[in-house]
Amino acid sequence: MGSVSPPVATTAGLADSVVSTIPEIATGSPAYCQTATPRMVGNSGTAAANANVGNLTLGTALDAIYGPTNNNCPGIWIYLPSTALAAPNNVAGWYWAVMTSTTVGTVYTAQPVNGGVSVVDTPAPESGGSPGVAIAAVVNPFAPPTAPLTIATGSGNAYTGVTTAIPGAVYACPGGSVQPSGSIDFTGVASANNSAGAKTHRGVISAAAALSSPAVVASNALTTGVSAVMTAVAALWLGVSNAWRFITAGSTPTFSSIDASATIYAGETLQVAVATDWLIAQQFRAVVNQF
Repeated sequence: MGSVSPPVATTAGLADSVVSTIPEIATGSPAYCQTATPRMVGNSGTAAANANVGNLTLGTALDAIYGPTNNNCPGIWIYLPSTALAAPNNVAGWYWAVMTSTTVGTVYTAQPVNGGVSVVDTPAPESGGSPGVAIAAVVNPFAPPTAPLTIATGSGNAYTGVTTAIPGAVYACPGGSVQPSGSIDFTGVASANNSAGAKTHRGVISAAAALSSPAVVASNALTTGVSAVMTAVAALWLGVSNAWRFITAGSTPTFSSIDASATIYAGETLQVAVATDWLIAQQFRAVVNQF
């Protein structure tokens, strides 16, 4: 298969989520959309009114040190409200942080690549696969930023963790990416602090890039302070009246209506019910199977 130049989907005002466009793929080939850089929502805290190392303090301790002192972990993406940082970064969104303890770190101005748009790899032959079979591999939309990095100046005021559902990695699937009897499979791993408040990592599809009014395909709810795996769930497109069928192990099928002949969006959302709680998406993967 010859190389394909993938179009990039841009959506105004979508700086708080990351959209990758899946390129044209060979008939029957899967597209692998995945990211494994930690992403955290919730956790009220304070960003000091300076641009010094160690200017970020979180209110609730994390489950590990997300920084180089922990076996060269590069850092963590943190979703901050508009009140956390000083202008010009007083805009809600994902910001890069490097932690030196489970509560203290440094927050940077870096945000997900290309202002929230990630470029997709060109399809390549599958290793060991049959000739002509291609796999579209999507670049990690939350790849750690590269140096030089600029430390963000905090507002100096305590901020409240966001409790609404926040889009994380989002992938644009052009019309026809999923054919009748095709599917999108979701898996993920998340961790959370130990408390009674709900912390939910979801795999969803939507007709909107911001994942508004999504059809929830997979949901992973945590309350205890341990990691949990999002159950592998298939979203099956029937190709009739835009009907999708979602099947989760141990439950009955559910149905939704999203037109896969037009662009659809497969992605994740992260949400905490209590502002002082935190949820970290450790890994998320959506595999688009054309048919």
